[in-house]
Amino acid sequence: MNIGPKSTPNYAALQAAAVTPLTNGGQVFAGQSDDPFFVELGGLFDLLTIRNLPGNVGGGVDGLKGYNVQSIALQIPITDLTNDGRVPETATSSNAIIGVWTTSSRQSTRVLRFDDSGRGGSDHQGDWVQISRLGAPLVNEVVIPLLDKDVWNSSKPSNDAQFANYVANPELGTLLNALYGIAVPPQGPFGSASERDDLVAIFLTGIPGLTKPANVIPAEELRLNLAIAPTLTSNKLGVLGGDVQGYPNGRRLADDVTDISIRAVAGAAYSLFHPSFTPDATGVQLGDGVDTNDVSFRLSFPYLALPHQGFDSMPHRITAPSAATSTATTTSTGGMSTTTNGGAGGMSTIIPTTSRATIIPTTVTARPGEHVDFNGRHFGHEETVTIYRDGRMVQTAHADGGGNFSTGSVVLPTTPGTYIYTFVGQATGESIPVTVIIIQ
Repeated sequence: MNIGPKSTPNYAALQAAAVTPLTNGGQVFAGQSDDPFFVELGGLFDLLTIRNLPGNVGGGVDGLKGYNVQSIALQIPITDLTNDGRVPETATSSNAIIGVWTTSSRQSTRVLRFDDSGRGGSDHQGDWVQISRLGAPLVNEVVIPLLDKDVWNSSKPSNDAQFANYVANPELGTLLNALYGIAVPPQGPFGSASERDDLVAIFLTGIPGLTKPANVIPAEELRLNLAIAPTLTSNKLGVLGGDVQGYPNGRRLADDVTDISIRAVAGAAYSLFHPSFTPDATGVQLGDGVDTNDVSFRLSFPYLALPHQGFDSMPHRITAPSAATSTATTTSTGGMSTTTNGGAGGMSTIIPTTSRATIIPTTVTARPGEHVDFNGRHFGHEETVTIYRDGRMVQTAHADGGGNFSTGSVVLPTTPGTYIYTFVGQATGESIPVTVIIIQ
């Protein structure tokens, strides 16, 4: 657990020590990470509210920003996943496509007990009962209606025919038409002439020529074509963006699955199955306004971003006291206290304040001596921003009339380790920390 700078001063190294090699050449990690899902929870669950229509130019609020999760990451050789133990030669090979889903279970009975001294405890007994399942993202949350969510979460993909109508005749499509006037494609019961066969392919059978295996039985799984190798270039809209490496061909961490799913229901992929159909001009631009994760993903296993420190009080920024207690010189500006110790070579202690300013990227993973361009938003009008690295001033930047700035190319440290860059507005007192991780 990433507690803070004193308890866990080098969490990156602590986490790296928890990565365990497997006998088959793979790796496993179990522990805390940043929540990799990015989504406008508040708006979407408030009757599909999009704060800044059509939702393709930002404006959303990431409801999971600053939160951590307990994660299990597995890196598994392809030969351990295929049905014949071989690497598929082409995307059409019979062993190329796999389907994945996960389940959570707990024992059926929990007994609370107290002894004569008043000490309590609990016992868990009985059969293990499945209480949750997950394959493709957002199916449980968006596709399956409330009345059947418990049935869905306790079922197996082989029995998904009972839920097929929710895919072929989605409630979300009706809402998009009623709320935003989106001309969604025809939709009707599963097996009818008007069924949404595009959504049946995406969620139940796989896309022909990409993720649909032979003799498939409709089942909600996250399907992946193992013969399509990833590259460094990608489109966050996956297959809808012309990038067959991405969702719904598997799911990369940076894939914007919320935008993809909304646009798919609006009919963005319908013309692939019905060439005469013209998708709604607004429908193909829909999104939740949250386009990326709040921190950058890493380039090596386990790929998830490091968890936020509890000390940082994320996602709620802490408010510093109006003054600092110190024998050194203390100044207070805009709710931020800065203590400068004479003779310490310009070393400062910088305390974050409540802030609307942001720095992008919020986390950087790079090689020694590489360069990065930091971009500031919502600082003060033409404000000077001082940049500190681990408390030592390294550079200044100047915001424009809108409070925005770009640092240009900043040379990163040449020694591997974790560094904290803090961006301090000299007029507003805004103080924004950024974690920089230098790897070999």
